[in-house]
Amino acid sequence: MISGLFLISQKGEVVLNRLYRDDVSRRAADAFRLQVIAAKETGSLPPIKSIDGCSFLYTRHENLYLVAVSRANINTALVFQFLSNINGIFQDYMGKKYNEESIRNNFTLVYELMDETMDYGYPQNCSSDVLKMYINLGSMSAEAAASTAQPGQLTSQITGAIDWRREGIKYKRNEVYLDVFESVNLLMSANGAVLRNEVIGQVVMKTLLTGMPECKLGLNDKLTMQKGEGAAKAAGQKRTQKEVEIDDCTFHRCVRLGKFDADRTITFIPPDGEFELMKYRVTENINLPFKIMPAYQEGSSTRMAVSLKIAATFSARLFATNLVIKIPVPQNTARCKIIVPIGTAKHAPEHHAIVWKIRKFQGTLERMLDAEVEIMKGTKEKVWSRPPIQVEFQVPMFTSSGLHVRFLKVFEKSSYQTTKWVRYVTRAGQYQLPIFLNACDWLAERLAIGLILNFEVARAKMEKDEPQQVEADANGDNNGAGKLLTFDEMQQDLEERYGHHGDDINARLTRGDFRRQELRRQKEMKEALEKELEVMQRKRRNVELLKCQQAAEYYVENTRLLKAQEERDATLEQMRVLGEEVQRTKKEKAKWELRVAHVLGIQVQEGQVWSTFVQAMEDKIGCHTEHVTLEASIRQERQLLYSTLQQKFDRGAKLLQEAKHEIQETKMILLDMEKKKNILAGQLHQVQLTHEQLLSRERNARTTCEMHEMRTDFRSPPPTKNARRRVAHTSDASDFEN
Repeated sequence: MISGLFLISQKGEVVLNRLYRDDVSRRAADAFRLQVIAAKETGSLPPIKSIDGCSFLYTRHENLYLVAVSRANINTALVFQFLSNINGIFQDYMGKKYNEESIRNNFTLVYELMDETMDYGYPQNCSSDVLKMYINLGSMSAEAAASTAQPGQLTSQITGAIDWRREGIKYKRNEVYLDVFESVNLLMSANGAVLRNEVIGQVVMKTLLTGMPECKLGLNDKLTMQKGEGAAKAAGQKRTQKEVEIDDCTFHRCVRLGKFDADRTITFIPPDGEFELMKYRVTENINLPFKIMPAYQEGSSTRMAVSLKIAATFSARLFATNLVIKIPVPQNTARCKIIVPIGTAKHAPEHHAIVWKIRKFQGTLERMLDAEVEIMKGTKEKVWSRPPIQVEFQVPMFTSSGLHVRFLKVFEKSSYQTTKWVRYVTRAGQYQLPIFLNACDWLAERLAIGLILNFEVARAKMEKDEPQQVEADANGDNNGAGKLLTFDEMQQDLEERYGHHGDDINARLTRGDFRRQELRRQKEMKEALEKELEVMQRKRRNVELLKCQQAAEYYVENTRLLKAQEERDATLEQMRVLGEEVQRTKKEKAKWELRVAHVLGIQVQEGQVWSTFVQAMEDKIGCHTEHVTLEASIRQERQLLYSTLQQKFDRGAKLLQEAKHEIQETKMILLDMEKKKNILAGQLHQVQLTHEQLLSRERNARTTCEMHEMRTDFRSPPPTKNARRRVAHTSDASDFEN
C-alpha cells in the first residue's frame, strides 16, 4: 500500500514526512520537486505522477502539498480518500487554513496523527471524533485523558461500528441545520434549445445534538414517493408533491444502507458538527433558472453587433444574486459600446469578453444587453474560435431538480425538543452557451435561393427552346460544355449534389418570401414607432420649456414677496424709532418742568401734572397782578411747548397710521402671493404628472422598438413556465416532528 507520506511546501522543501515501508526514502521528495513543483503548468498537471517506478499521488492545501508515495499497484481512489480524510483531521486540529508554519509548530501532534491514522501503509482510524478522545490539545496530556476515560468504553468506541461520534456530547440548545446545494451544468444552442443539462447536488448537515440521536430524513425522490403511494391511497389522500428521479447518489458512511434499500428512507446517527450527508445527480425534468438567448451579427470586418437576452424562469418572490455573464468577443477588439438596463457591463480585455454583472435579479424578469464591438484589423488575422458564453449565479431557496426535504425526524432516549433549519441554494456549475453567427443562416438561405433560381432558369429554357433536352449544367454554368440532360435527370442531379437544399427548395422559397414580408412589416412598424417617439420627444421638450417658464414666474413672484417682507420690516423699524423719540420728548418735558420749578423755588415732585405745578407756582408768588409778566411768559412758553409736543404727537400718529396701512397692504399682498403660489404648485404638479406619463409612453415605445429590432435579428424561442415556488422553512409538526 502507501510507502510514505510527505508534506512539501510550494518551494519544494520537505516540511514533514513519515515512511511506513522501506522501499522508498526521503530522496523521493527531490524527484517530486523537480518533476511536479518545478513544472511551469503545475495547476494543469494530473494528480498522479509516476517517476522511476514510484507513484506520487498528491493534493494541495494552501501552500502545502500532501503527497502519498508507493511502489505497488495501489487503489488510487482509496489513497485520495485517505488524503482527503487526513486533510480534514488536520483542519479539525489546527484550523481550516493551516499552513507550513502550523505544521512546524505542531509537528509532534502531526506525527502522532500520522501514526494513528495509518499502520504499515494501511489506513486505520480516520475519524476526528475518535482521535480527539485520546489525542487532544488541551492542558491535560494524552495519557491523563486516556486514564480518565473508561478503558472498555474507549475500546468499544474505537473498534465499534459508530466510530464517527463520541458519547457524552451535550448542548444547551439542540439544533439541526440542513443545506441542499445544487450545481447546474448546461449546454445550450444559440436559439435557446437545451442540448444537455444535469444537476449535481449535495446535502450538507450540521448537527448540534445531545447524546446519540438517530435521525430519519425523507426526500421527494421518485422511489420514496412510490413506496408511500400505496399508503396514501389507502388513507384516501391525493399525492400532490412532485417526484424527482435521482440517477445516482452516494451517502456518508453513517447512513444505514440496508434501511435505505428496504424502505428508501435515510436513517443515520449523525457525526457531531458539519458533514456531507449525501451527493446526488439528476438529469431529467430540470428547471433551468435562466434562459439566455445570444445573437451575434457581423456588420463588416471591423464591426460586430452583440445582443443577449436573459430571462429568469423562477418565481418573482425569489432573487438571484451575484449574476455574472461573460460574453466572449474577438481578441483584437478595440472597444465596445454597451447598453444595459440593469447592473454594470464593461469590456474585460484580460478575459476577451464583455462582463455583465448584476448584484440582484428578480424572478420572471427579462433584460437585454446590446453592444457594438469595434475590431482592429491586423496583418495576420486569425479565425475567431468563438468560445462559449459563461454564466455564474446563485439562487437562494430554489432547486433546479425540484428536490426538497419532506421531513426530518430526530429520535433520542431523552426526547428533547429539536430546532430544525432547511436552506436551498442553486449555483452555476458549467453553465455555457455556444455562439453561432446569424450570417451562417443567411448564407444558407442565399444558397438555397440561388439553387432555386438556377433550377427555374434551366426549366424555363428547356420548356421554351428544347422541350426534351437542355444544354446546361446543374450549377447554372451555360458554357456549352456540359452534358445534355433531361429535366428529370437534372432534378435528380441537383438533389444528389445539394442534399437537404434540394429537398426543401419550395419550403425555403416560401419561408424567404414570408421573412421578407415580415421584415418589411416590422420595418414599417419600426418607422411608425420612431415617428411616435419623435412626437413624444417634442412634447417632452415643450413640457420641459413650460416647466422652465413656470419656474421663472414662480421665482419672480417669490422675489416680490421677499421685497414686500423687507418693506414691512423697514416700516416696523421706523415705528420703533418714532416711539423711542416720543419717549425721549416726554422725558425732556419732565426735565424742563423740574428745572422751571427749581428756578422758581417750587417743590414739585417728578411726574406731577401741569395744573398742580401752576397752582403751586401761584401760591408761591401770592399775587397775580404783581407777576403778570412772569405768568404770561410762562403761559407763552407752555403753549409753545404744547404746540411743539402736539406737532410731534400728530406726526407720530400720522406715521403710525401710515405704517398700519402699509402693514395691511403687505398682508393683502402676502395673501395674494400665497394663493398664486398654491395655484402655481398645483400647475407644477400637473405638469410633472404629464411629464411622467410622457416618459412612460416613451419607454414603452423604445422597448417596442428594441423588441422589433431583436425579432429581425433572431427568432425568439417559446416562453417557458415559471419555476415553482419553493418553501424555505416550515415549522409544521407534520413536516418536522421529533
